[in-house]
This record gives sequence, structure tokens and C-alpha cells, in this order.
Amino acid sequence: MKKPGTMFIKNLPSLCLVGLIAIGLMTIVGTGGGNGGATNIITIKGNILNGSHAKNLWYDRLLDKIHSPAYALDPNEVAKVMVFYQDGSHKFSKVTEDGNFSITVDKSAPAGMIFVGAGDNFLGYLTLGDGIDTLPLNSIADDVSEIDLGILSSSGLIVEPSHNPLGNEIPLTPEEQKALAQCDDLFSSIVKNPDVDGNGIIDFLEGKFFGLQILYYLNGGGLNGNLSPTVNEPANITGYRLAFDATDAYRPDNVDFTGPPGSGLLNSTSNQSNIYTDRTTYFSPYIHSPSIPPAGQYTVDYKTSTLTFTLPDQSAAPSNIVLPVPIVTLNDDRTIQKVNWVYRLGSGATAALDPLTIISKIELQIDGSGSPCASYPQQGRIYNSGWLSATTTGHVLTCQTLNCDDITTIYMAYEDLYENHYVITWNISQSDAPANFNAWASSAIEWAYSRIGEEEWKEWCLRFVACAFQQDENGHAIYWNSAWEAAQGLELYNQSYDGWLYAPRGALIFFYDADGQGLLHDYGHVGIYLGDENMIHAHWDDGVKTDQVEILEQHYIGWAYPPEEWRATD
Repeated sequence: MKKPGTMFIKNLPSLCLVGLIAIGLMTIVGTGGGNGGATNIITIKGNILNGSHAKNLWYDRLLDKIHSPAYALDPNEVAKVMVFYQDGSHKFSKVTEDGNFSITVDKSAPAGMIFVGAGDNFLGYLTLGDGIDTLPLNSIADDVSEIDLGILSSSGLIVEPSHNPLGNEIPLTPEEQKALAQCDDLFSSIVKNPDVDGNGIIDFLEGKFFGLQILYYLNGGGLNGNLSPTVNEPANITGYRLAFDATDAYRPDNVDFTGPPGSGLLNSTSNQSNIYTDRTTYFSPYIHSPSIPPAGQYTVDYKTSTLTFTLPDQSAAPSNIVLPVPIVTLNDDRTIQKVNWVYRLGSGATAALDPLTIISKIELQIDGSGSPCASYPQQGRIYNSGWLSATTTGHVLTCQTLNCDDITTIYMAYEDLYENHYVITWNISQSDAPANFNAWASSAIEWAYSRIGEEEWKEWCLRFVACAFQQDENGHAIYWNSAWEAAQGLELYNQSYDGWLYAPRGALIFFYDADGQGLLHDYGHVGIYLGDENMIHAHWDDGVKTDQVEILEQHYIGWAYPPEEWRATD
């Protein structure tokens, strides 16, 4: 059984993921590169020779004689200026003897600009500052046909224009610039180092295609019984996965992922793959702790090679990720008529965002009980809108039979213009849910995660979940002697065989058998539901751990909200 977000990714017509992409080569045509067929064009020009460069200074050249300094761009070595896209297509312009260049490119998608030597060696990249290291060509004003970057200066690999088009020919609001800086973060890492294998030649010029991507999962907040949203501020990232994409004649069955210390990845073998005619995508295990991958080097062992990717700092992601916030409209009979949404930054900033500056496409998904509107591969899925245009901010359901009382989760999944991919979960708290249940549940889950691996909780599953909600190692009020007794004393919901699929994140899920083998029937078992078909519990042999609910699925008897008496006390 797969996580809802994972199943969503597998159903994409082409893999659309947060990407660190070593981009594959598209056929170069003449001196203009391989972006053929462009009709929406812009001309970009500038001068690389006349600016300030470290190598122009006589004392830097003198120091070169004494010791090897940190690399700095030499403008006299720049033979070409290249603009390239996420699909590997590119355009280039030869630099004249006096340092001028002029390049005409497609402005329908963002791109990176790099400076290249005569031997196709990477020399530097253009930055627009404030964390934006790509060219958001798609946001250029409609009436602009040319951008003159002016005189370009450099420090190390970083090249800056004397005329910055950001805020001029590229009119973005401050909120849109923050969102853009987050969106371009991972594609720009390839702009900063397009020679991933380190052989001295830009990878996409050698016809190579490797990619390391990140899939982000977020808990956007909750919706009450009438489906009014409460938004988590900042955005709550609950986990991530890495995906390695390889286009090759022969691809192995598995690859191994390793990240920096604290990433949760150490020689971690891929546990899922999507196989296509000419490429394979390999997925790492889902990582919940840490929920945000730390900055540093990530490697993939692929056949006999180890490929290295550098991931930039992601600490600002909870504030700068764009959240689509759903607003549900009901019919008189409490069936769902339509879902609208607004875009806002994860920081809680309420300024309007133009989706066309950030979003490529979006999809609405609904989980719950009752009859689905169509046949879906995901368990519990009762509606899927399919991909919708970025300009769409509302969707009328194609069937008007979904009762809001049967809804457990709304997913807003989108892809941005840099092919970053996010799945945002909105959990439904029905009218009988405890006050502020989503926040209470999140605190309990965080406490439970901090106990993973502790074996002293073995055979104390009820005490473990009670202590998690009370934030107390000892637990001041448990009330029952076993999970089985607790199940008799609480109101259980969705008691059918697969009813746990409809439980909200943080619910208590009960089983009549503690070990799945019928040996401890009188005690029962309980865990905390994490969503995505996983739970955290005090395992009878291993202590605190996460597991897929399906290991005890045949013994499931229902889910319940924790009792009010389990709230933390001062």
C-alpha cells in the first residue's frame, strides 16, 4: 500500500519533482543551440569584458604566482554565453573580442545563464541577487522584447549585471520574489555547478541525463466540520523523499542514497522505482526526521559510479513555500459543490500571489468514505480533478454526491515552474473533534518521534500514546489498563475493515490483537495515525517505531480521538 502522495507522483504523465538536475542534451542547431520551435522570444545582451573581475587586478595575478587562490572568472577566457532550460535544451552566443554577446531565447519558461570557455568548461553563472540565481523569463512583461544586462562583473563564479531586470523588465512583487527564490533553489544549484561528474566538461554537453529530486510533503492545516480552513504558520513540512532519475541504455534494479549527517540517509537502498522506456526513477525511503533535508552533499551510487549533488540550505522553505489554501462551498444537502483556493506564502503573508509567476499546474484530490466519483488506484480516494491550469483557482466537482461529513482529507498538489513538486495535506476535523485537535496531535506526534528506538515502552502501547498527548513521560491520567479497555471506553469511528484510511492525522487507531498473532487478544493494541497509511506505536518486540498500518490491518477495530483528560497540564 502506497502513501497518497507517492501514488499521486506515480500517476503523473512525466515525473515532475523538486529537482537538482544534471540536464540532458538536446540537439544543437547551428550556432543558436537546440531550443528550436520557440515563438515567444526575448533577446538578452551584455558585456562580460569591461566589468570588474578579480583576474583583472594585477595583485591577484601576482598572488597566483605565490599560491593557488580560490577560483575566479577570467573574462578573457569566456568564449560563449549559454542559456539552458530544465529539459536540457539550450541556446548559446559566442562572445566577441570586445566582450559583447547577444542571445535570443524562448521566454516561456525559466532558465539559467552560464559562462563557458572554449573547451566547454564552466566558468561562472549569472545571479540576480536575493537568492534568485536563474532567469525567470516567463515573468518578463509582455511588451518587453529585449533586456540589456549592461556591464557584467564577477567575483569567483558569481556574475552580476549592472542592470538588474528584476523589478524592471521582470515585474515581481516582494512576496513573489521570495517564493521564486525558494522555487529556483534546486535548479540553480545545477546552474552553479553544471559539471556534476567533475570531469571538466558541462554534463549536458556530453549527452548525459541524471537528476536528484526532492518530493516535499506538507501538512497545510485543518478544516473544521464545515470545511473552513485553519492554516499552519509557518508551513509544516512533514517529510521528504529523494528521487534519482537516470536516462541510460542499461539501468540497475536499485541505487543507494547517502546524505550528510542528520539527513536520515546512509547507503539507503531505493524502495520503489518507476520504469519507462529510456529511463528509470528510483525513490529513497520516506524520511520524516528530519522533515527538511539538511544542506550539503548527497550522493547516489549508480552502477559503478558515485554521483554527487549539492543541496542548498532549505531552512527558509516553511516560510517561502507557496500554499494553495482550499475554500469549500457546499450544496444545501451538505454535498461538496466546488473547491476554490488562494495562494499564500507559508510565512502567513496574505499579499496576493500571481500563480503564473510560480505555479505550472495544480491538482485537487479528496479522500474519505462513501462512493467515489470514479475508480482510483489509491485506497480511500473518492475524487481527483486531474491536472488543472495555473490560472485555475477554483474547481466545480464533476460529481455532486460527496457529503462533507464523509471527507477526511483534501490534498492540494502542485508543480511550480521549476518542476518542484509539493503535496499539501488538509486534514478534516469533524464537529466532535477536540478543540485545536490538529495542533494537539502535531505536538503528540513530535513527542512520539523523539522516542523512536526506545525499547522500555514495549508492551506499554496505551501508556505510550497517552504520554505522547500529555507530553509527560509518566502520564498523569491514563484511565484504562489496556488498549482493549480504552477501545471500549472511547467512541470509535469507521470500524469497517479499512476504516483506518479515513482517520485524521493524530487519531488513535485500535486493534483487537497486540502482536498480530492472536497471542495477546485480551490487551489489544493502539498507535497514533500519522497519515499516509503509517502509524507510530510502541511495538511489542522493538519498542517505539513507525510502521505501515497494514501490518495489523486484519485486526483493526476503529479509530478514536484522544480523551480531553490527556491534555498536558502545567
